[in-house]
Amino acid sequence: MSWTKKYLQSSSLLSKLVQNTGWLFFEKAIRYSLSFFVGLYVARYLGPHDFGRLSYVISFIEIGLPIAALGFSEILVQEFTQKTFNEDELLGTGLLMRLLGTLLVYSTLYVVYALFFHSDSVVRLLLIVFSVATLFRTFDVLDFYFQSRFEVKYPVLVSTSAVIFSAMWKLFFIWTHKTVFYFGLAYLFEYIVLGVGFLLIAHARGIKCFRWKFNLEICKHLLSQCWPLILSGVMVSISLRIDQLMLKPLQGEYFVGQYAAAVKISEFFYVIPAILSTTLLPMFYSLYKENKELYLHRLKSVMCSFFWGFIFLGLIVQVTAPTIVSFLYGQQFHEAAGPLVIHIYSGMAVAMGSIFSHKFVLDKTTIYSFWGSVAGALSNIGLNMLLIPYYGMVGAAMATLISYVIPVFIVTFFCDRSVGRIYLQSIFYFAHVLKFLFARKS
Repeated sequence: MSWTKKYLQSSSLLSKLVQNTGWLFFEKAIRYSLSFFVGLYVARYLGPHDFGRLSYVISFIEIGLPIAALGFSEILVQEFTQKTFNEDELLGTGLLMRLLGTLLVYSTLYVVYALFFHSDSVVRLLLIVFSVATLFRTFDVLDFYFQSRFEVKYPVLVSTSAVIFSAMWKLFFIWTHKTVFYFGLAYLFEYIVLGVGFLLIAHARGIKCFRWKFNLEICKHLLSQCWPLILSGVMVSISLRIDQLMLKPLQGEYFVGQYAAAVKISEFFYVIPAILSTTLLPMFYSLYKENKELYLHRLKSVMCSFFWGFIFLGLIVQVTAPTIVSFLYGQQFHEAAGPLVIHIYSGMAVAMGSIFSHKFVLDKTTIYSFWGSVAGALSNIGLNMLLIPYYGMVGAAMATLISYVIPVFIVTFFCDRSVGRIYLQSIFYFAHVLKFLFARKS
């Protein structure tokens, strides 16, 4: 009976995992497809200069996002899964913390920009619009709740509706020949729909907002758990966006637009690791407790797929980059091909980092992730300062790629050797598979 029960539980978990994967693939496919292809029309319509302004503001906003998010994407899923605290108190505390964090971060960022950066009235207005939009993102605490219960279809329906709504507005603004400011409004509309949608779905599922309460002890517990992830997230965000922020004063908005076009193509391929890392998180939590050997085996398999998948993708883009850029963006963005052939390989490091972050949370060694991210962010800033003046956008892409790889080596060889073993084993494992396949053919 015990074996039968375990088998049924395992089958049920697998079924939920498959369903969640399907829903997340659906959501990510819609989100990334609409964001990417509608983004192409937006870039073509705005041109490199205004597209550069819009991309600059988005990069500025994303620098502060990890602080506003408080690292809850990993922590809250774990807390909801373990059921250590009352759900209503955990939701209420998490939401209030997110809301206050968002207000503090983006009011500070706006003041910093107004005081120390070039005063562009359009950019300042866009900063205000995007900052207001982030307030509605705080309701994604409900997303983490549904993830822990393997019920991702509900937030998927909400987020998909929001993305479609935003895409329709962007196309409408192109059709009516609106200025770059209006495309900031499209993002605001998206997050309003997202926030309201989460609340409506929660109410329909019996989650009553009026029951949510703030608990100081839960707040202290969450802060003690998430501060390394916050700092690590800030460092990662700097690594992701500092290139575009530094390109503007060093090269100008035109080249920010060209570079952002290349980055958009490169980041389009992050969808698979993003889906899998989110979907597999509850399974990794369960395996880590029940069967650590199987957990490490699954982790190595995912690592292997990510590493070699992005290597092959990079080789293809290396040959076809000019054709890809011209086809997608038109001739006015032809200079984006240069940074693209380098930046495309960054997905390999991003994919590995998304998986490693889960292991650090499970091992309670998030400080390793932090120090790796610090090394990556500082090296990115330094390399951008060194390379952009001489190599422009290509230099920014080189700086980004190197800074993405550095945390992997820092963690692998100085912090957590088990991660290093997984990394190296995944490389040699694939080489062994190739050897086996070629041996069979001969």
